[in-house]
Formats: sequence, C-alpha cells, structure tokens
Amino acid sequence: MEGCSTWQLRKVVDNHSCSRQFNIKMMNAKWLSETLYNSLQQNLNLKINEIHSKALRKWNTNVTLSKVRRAKIMASEKLESSFQNQFKRIHDYAHELLKCNPSSTIQVKVDSQNGLYKGELLTAIGRDPNDQMLPLAYAIVEVENKDSWTWFLELLIEDLGGVEVGNACTFMSDQQKGLLPAIEQLLPKAEHRFCMRHMYANFRKKFSGQKLKNLMWKAAASTYPQVWEKEMLNMKEVNEEAYKYLIGIPPSWSAEKIFEVRHYAQITNKFAVNLDNQDCTCRKWLLTGIPCFHAIATMKFLNLDPENYVPIWFRRSTYEEACASIIFPVNGHLLWERTTYVDVLPPFNRKLPGRPKKKRRLEQCELRRDETQMTKGGHRKKCSICRQVGHKRNKCPTQHQADLPGPSQPPPQQPTEEITQLSQPPTEEMTQQSEPPLIRPDKLPIRRQHAL
Repeated sequence: MEGCSTWQLRKVVDNHSCSRQFNIKMMNAKWLSETLYNSLQQNLNLKINEIHSKALRKWNTNVTLSKVRRAKIMASEKLESSFQNQFKRIHDYAHELLKCNPSSTIQVKVDSQNGLYKGELLTAIGRDPNDQMLPLAYAIVEVENKDSWTWFLELLIEDLGGVEVGNACTFMSDQQKGLLPAIEQLLPKAEHRFCMRHMYANFRKKFSGQKLKNLMWKAAASTYPQVWEKEMLNMKEVNEEAYKYLIGIPPSWSAEKIFEVRHYAQITNKFAVNLDNQDCTCRKWLLTGIPCFHAIATMKFLNLDPENYVPIWFRRSTYEEACASIIFPVNGHLLWERTTYVDVLPPFNRKLPGRPKKKRRLEQCELRRDETQMTKGGHRKKCSICRQVGHKRNKCPTQHQADLPGPSQPPPQQPTEEITQLSQPPTEEMTQQSEPPLIRPDKLPIRRQHAL
C-alpha cells in the first residue's frame, strides 16, 4: 500500500521444539510501571511482594524484585507529578469558580517551599435554623498552628460580613492547636465554647465513672449560675481532682462565663419574662433565639402572637431565600483559562519522628469493649512473689534472696520429733555424751551395684 508503513507476514513456521521461557525481555520496568499506574491510584501503599505475586499470577512470568521496585518508583513519580500539575492549576480553578459562581470566596496563599501533596484540612461548619450542619468554608494548609488558623479566620470573618457579625457568633470547637489564641486576637468579644463530646472524651481518660459523667453533663446543661454551682459542688464532694480539672479549662467555668448548652426546667421554679427586652430568667430565649414556654405562656395570657417574636432568620421565607441560589457546575480542566499567576506548589511534607501511623487514634467513646469480660482498669495489681501491692514480679525487692521460697513451693518442714527435740533445753545426760546425736536423714543414699 502506497503512502502507508505496513508489513506483511510471508512465512509461518508453526512447529516449535523449544521449551517455554519465563523471562521475557519485553516486560521491562517501564512497561510494568504503566500497568501499575491505575493500581497505585487506588492503593498508594501497594507492597513490592504483592506486585511480584500479581505479575506471576497474571502473566505467568518471572519478574525480579529489583525490577518491580524500579517499576513502582517510576509509577509513583508519575503519580506525584500528576498531583503537582493539579496544584499548579489552582489559580486557574479559582478563576473558573469565580467565572461560574461570582459570589464565591476564594483565596490562595502561596508559599515558597516545595514538597509533596500532604497537608492539613481546616473546616468551618455552621448550623442552620433547621438544626442541620452546613459546611461554610475549608482550607488546605501546611500545618495546624496559630498562623494558619489566623489566616483562615480572617477570610471567614470577611465572608461573614465583618468583625461585628463575627463577634455575634458563637464558636464551638475542640482544643485545636492555635485556634484559641487566634479567636482571642481577631474576635475578642465572640463566645468560644468547647464541644462537650470532646471535653468528656478527655475528661474520661483521667476520671471515669457514670456518676462523674452525669454530674458533668448536668453542670453543662445548666443555663443559670445557681444550678451550675450546685452541680459543681456535688462533683467536688465526689472527686475534688475532677472539680479542679474542669475549673482549669479555659474559658473557666465561673459565674461570669458558664458553659451554656441547653435547659431543663423544673416545675417548682418560677421565672420572670420581659417581652420588651425579649428575655427570660431561664435564659433559654437568649441562648436559642426562640421564645421559651415561659414566654409563650405570658404571650397567650396577654393575647399576643408568639410568631411575631421569632427572629427573621428562623422564618420560612428566610430559609427559602437562602436556599434559592444555585451553585452552577464548573467545566473540566481542559476548558480552564490560563492565568498569569505563579504556579502553586504542594504543601511541604513534614516527616515526623518515629514509625508512621497507618490508623488514627480512636477516642475513648470509640473504643470497642467486650461486654462479656470485665476490664482490668481500676484494679491494683499484686506481686506474685510477696503478694504486696505496688510492684511486679520482676521488680520485687525479695526476689534475689536465696532463702526465700517460691510462691508455689511451701517451705520444707522437718519431722515433729526433731523439732521438739531441738526446742527442748539441754539436759545433763546430753551434755555428758561426747558423740553428737544421730540425725535421721530425709533421703537415703542411692546404692549402686558394681559388676564383679
């Protein structure tokens, strides 16, 4: 055929007398790395022995471990280069987001360091009037510290509407590194509270027990100082160390700053309602924004409509208006417009000391315990030698004494006749004897028979 590079098979010799070869030169490290690319995308921790056994099982060929190691390195480098190319186009992706959704808030902070694609993910999750969790913002940073949290909160405050709106919000979090000083610096008037689930998980490590748990949750559920002080005094009577531990957690549990969560009203309590200030002494109206049942009873008595006292952000019309906006889809990376910004490099890979962990550490509430067996926590262990509390067998002070018998071997007892004979005072007949008394041995000597 003219104009085409073709080839034609002219002769076929189908009779083969050679044996099968398991070493194929065409299966080199480059070809093997291309076949391993998809497998490494699904599992980055693929072991060399697994790749070797897979090649032997799938292609029935013998591949050396060094060739498999070179193929994995080549496939990993190709995979990491694809991640780096995606980081380089972050500015293009931000431009495409602003083009499709003009109201988006996007900020990229470029660092001069280069490395792999590992980093920390910071998120801000809000709670809507329907008591549903809604993600507000997220950021990928190099490490979790005060500088990264400050940069993230500055963008979040700007997106919320300024410092005044941020000071009116209540921030709930765990004891993250650098988050507390960042909030105190940017939003000094904002309420910052710790999540009770995380607080109890840390509290349970030192102070366990159902009674302390109930007292802690009752103190957290109080909405006015009198109930909180009562529950804390009850905890002090049960365990004073637990009381000191909770008092020392910032923000301190004092009469000025009380951890406010929810309210359990009692029938015998009486509360004062002020409709002009939209407040009740039970403080539930102030905490939730919705009138409590004390305020609703007062409104019914005065022939007022309780719905008129509900804030505008809890109304159905506001909820529909907030959900009316549409998030438009974004085009693929082949259609993105090239920007003039500097290419972004992946976050720097921090190599921590020690063996890398494959599984995350489970919290106290996540630990699986066998209900059929009793735990050993809280039981003081005894030494198996001296039966004393405070040490084990390997650190027993009486272990190296030669005359101390073992715990399973009772001390040897001599016959009663000899003990009584030795315990009696010596008589005149015994002192006149020149030869010592014969003592009956415990064991007779073994008689050996010799051949004549």
